[in-house]
Amino acid sequence: MINSIKTIPLGVFFTGISGLAVFILLGLGALAEPQAVILFKLYSCLILSFLSGVQWMILAHYGQTQLWKQVLVILPVCILMILFVLNNLLGFLLGAFLLYLSLLIFDLRYFSKLVSMVWYLPLRVILTGGVMALKIALIVYLFINGGV
Repeated sequence: MINSIKTIPLGVFFTGISGLAVFILLGLGALAEPQAVILFKLYSCLILSFLSGVQWMILAHYGQTQLWKQVLVILPVCILMILFVLNNLLGFLLGAFLLYLSLLIFDLRYFSKLVSMVWYLPLRVILTGGVMALKIALIVYLFINGGV
């Protein structure tokens, strides 16, 4: 996988890192300004929707029309939207962590056999790993500072 990282197109890499930077800034903003929590949660939903859409498009491209596969890539977005509405930051962070992880596992276990771009999975691991690390850091911060 390390060699595959070198094949990530520069524009794609910078776009992904820019998106990760937005996550970090919104996460830090959410700690400083309670109203920024809504932006952070919305961005989390937006990016998860994008990732699910990419997976759904890959399924469609390769003729994988089994309903269970399509449900597996869309269900995490539906669950995260429910968590968004419940207005519990800790529950949202924990749920988002698990849902991002579920899409990453689906990518690694299933899409690694379909996608011919060698840079796709390493980029997904880097970016999703960064998002998941941020969510864990926010959870830890909430516990340490009694925000739970």
